[in-house]
Amino acid sequence: MAALIGSRIYDDAIYATDEPVPSLWEATAGPPPADDGPLVGESETEVAVIGGGIAGLSLVWHLTRRHGIAATALDAAKIGWGASGRNGGFVSMGYTKRSLDDLTATYGAEDARTVFEAQKAACAYVIDVARSENLDVDLSGRGEFIVAHKPDRLKGLAAKSSAMRSLFGEDWPVISKDELRARGYAGPEAHGAIYVPHGTGLHPLKYTYGLLQLARSHGGKVHPQSAVVHWERDGAGAHVLHIQGGGRLKAKTVVVATNGFTTEGLDGRFDGVTLPALSNILVTRPLSEAERQAQGYTTDVPVADSRNLLFYIRLLKDGRLLFGGRGGTSATKTAGERYWAYMHKRLQEVFPAWKDVEISHRWRGFVCLTADLVGRVGLFPQDRSTGFLFGCHGSGVAMSGYAAKFLASEIAGAGFNEPFPMCFRRPPVRFPVPSLRVPALAAAYAWYRIKDEILPA
Repeated sequence: MAALIGSRIYDDAIYATDEPVPSLWEATAGPPPADDGPLVGESETEVAVIGGGIAGLSLVWHLTRRHGIAATALDAAKIGWGASGRNGGFVSMGYTKRSLDDLTATYGAEDARTVFEAQKAACAYVIDVARSENLDVDLSGRGEFIVAHKPDRLKGLAAKSSAMRSLFGEDWPVISKDELRARGYAGPEAHGAIYVPHGTGLHPLKYTYGLLQLARSHGGKVHPQSAVVHWERDGAGAHVLHIQGGGRLKAKTVVVATNGFTTEGLDGRFDGVTLPALSNILVTRPLSEAERQAQGYTTDVPVADSRNLLFYIRLLKDGRLLFGGRGGTSATKTAGERYWAYMHKRLQEVFPAWKDVEISHRWRGFVCLTADLVGRVGLFPQDRSTGFLFGCHGSGVAMSGYAAKFLASEIAGAGFNEPFPMCFRRPPVRFPVPSLRVPALAAAYAWYRIKDEILPA
């Protein structure tokens, strides 16, 4: 397995941009909207965005619509092939894996509070965009249950609820096991919960397709199958992106918005700064009302459990169960089959009434971690013609578009009158030993499993 700067750190199977992703979203999103086709020949733009997912498309939209700045998105695959079309459809608070207490200790109370306010604003942003732009994205459920997967985990969730009330005046109520059952979620690993009143669920590929239309609605360009293979500056300092197949795009500003699929070897500032981590999803056939009642799972509120290596779970609009989880450090197809078998076994244990229900779809993809577990959005202080927007940490559906709105204002030199923390704006930092990123992740996973399944809270 190659794991050096300038190379891919996983098996080539996960990077096969010409292979379709067999997801439920791909099967049900409908035909993709028109794009601008692969980039061929010579072209120019003010801002080139490497990455045509939720982040990149949102950035093109905000640049063109709000600021009148010509922008072009480039993607190595078809639009929606990456994480924007593979995720679980959770519009949730995140963009960092660090607690607010930890952020407070590192960056101060004011910035930690701004992180929290930005997370809330990002959830509201997605709902507002979907409604104001009439995007048919299957919004479903409001808020999120964080479920205690063992009885002793409820104490920690209760402490989090108390902290939300004392620090932010937020009501994240503690829900007993019996009340949780009454509200539509029950099982052997449901020992109570807290309710987070922000966010929702949606169809992520429909959302991405909607953003594709918005990105082009004010003159933005979106080129799929246009992988950047070389990046240089010309004699006047302009960026020149060389595209696989021979095309070239010249731009005043370039933004990297590729998250877990960030290509290393194009610009040293982006080498060794991300750690892609595999996430895996299973979806069942539609479950009847009687089957849902038999398990005691009838709510459409999205669910995450209290594990470090969490399961994320949704009951979709047509009655299907979506069951996702982090884990696995090999991207070979054989390893994928093994991990899906493990996921299926765990699904049957978490929802025993559905142990014989067929799996209709299964797929995997990347979430993106940074060295300090904080997302990155901004322009390099010493080179404001180069920007970055990545590090979603498994919850990018909400923050990616909101962060793009912020970054568009930065590029335009305009003010941004909404909350956005300073800790997100810092330049990306390299992992201490980039060649050991995946082995280090495997060790972390082993420790987290011990904490999740064996050690007391």
